[in-house]
Amino acid sequence: MSVSGRRQWLARLGAVLILAGVGTALYNLWPDISFRTGQVDESWPYPSNIAPPETEPIADSVPEGVRVVIPSIGVDVPVLEGDPDAALEAGVYRHTETAVPGDGLNVSIAGHRVARAFALLTYLVPGDVVILYWHGVEHDYRVTRVYEVGADDSSVLSRGSAEQLTLYTCTPRFLGNLRTVVVAKPVAD
Repeated sequence: MSVSGRRQWLARLGAVLILAGVGTALYNLWPDISFRTGQVDESWPYPSNIAPPETEPIADSVPEGVRVVIPSIGVDVPVLEGDPDAALEAGVYRHTETAVPGDGLNVSIAGHRVARAFALLTYLVPGDVVILYWHGVEHDYRVTRVYEVGADDSSVLSRGSAEQLTLYTCTPRFLGNLRTVVVAKPVAD
């Protein structure tokens, strides 16, 4: 191969590598870009006791099984148990050592941060709504606190002494050495 042929080959390889890097960065940052530009679907997918009156849900009834819905960040995913890795690939994971809704204790749910269910968890603010549909029963929560802890902090798995929903994910997006934690309390009927 001639010198000019090698240069052309290296230039093409460099362009491919740059495009791959840009593509990877966009893939990882797309949830944030979508949120900041108002492209996140904030619709209410199911009828809800706490939906604003003008809300038109997409479905006619509550979902079967277990789902977490967070309209303000466009989350509507299944809550799974069993193998954590498999659960996190398909939705979010409920730690079985924590409570279930209605038990009066802490329900702890984890989700991935990179282009997944909890990618926008850090954008939640106190007052945002979180709905946990649990086998046909709607459990409504409002965010009361959003904070960060170290990766080794296991307080999110505490059963606690009062009903609450704890959601968490790794943060920041590229390192994952911290955890964003969202605490939500039940909405009084």
